[in-house]
Amino acid sequence: MLGNILDNDEDIDIARISRELGISSALFRGLLKSDVEFSSLSYKSLRSLALLLSMPLGLLYRELGLLEQDDFFEDKRDLEVIINELYEQMRHDDEFSAIAPTYQDWIKTPVATRVALVACYEKACGKLSRSSLIMALSDKDKEETR
Repeated sequence: MLGNILDNDEDIDIARISRELGISSALFRGLLKSDVEFSSLSYKSLRSLALLLSMPLGLLYRELGLLEQDDFFEDKRDLEVIINELYEQMRHDDEFSAIAPTYQDWIKTPVATRVALVACYEKACGKLSRSSLIMALSDKDKEETR
C-alpha cells in the first residue's frame, strides 16, 4: 500500500524516510512490501508519514485502511430501526402528532416515503444536520453500491 502511495519510486531514500518516520529501515521496507501492517506504527510515525505525504492524518488513516467512515459515528443501528424510532417521536410530539400516519398506514408506506417523512420531521425540529438518519442512509447507499 505504501509503495502505491509513494508511487513505488526506485529513488526512494529509505534511510532518510525511515529516520523521518522514526522507524528502522527494515520496518520501512516491510511496509513497502506490505509484509508489515501499518497498525504496528506508532501515532507519531503515522503523523510523520502524513506530513511527508502532505495529507491530513485522518485521510492517511482512511487510505491505509486503519479507519472506516463508520468509525466516526456512534449510531450503527439499522435504517428501519431509526426511521421507526423517529416515527414514534413524531407521533408523540404535540406539534406533529396530528399529521403522523397511524401505525397501520406507517408500515404499509414505502421505505423511501417513510424516510422522507421523518427527514422532514427532523428538519422541522432542527435536528437533521446531526441526524442518525443521515448516517444510516449513507450506510445504506454504500451497501447498495457494493
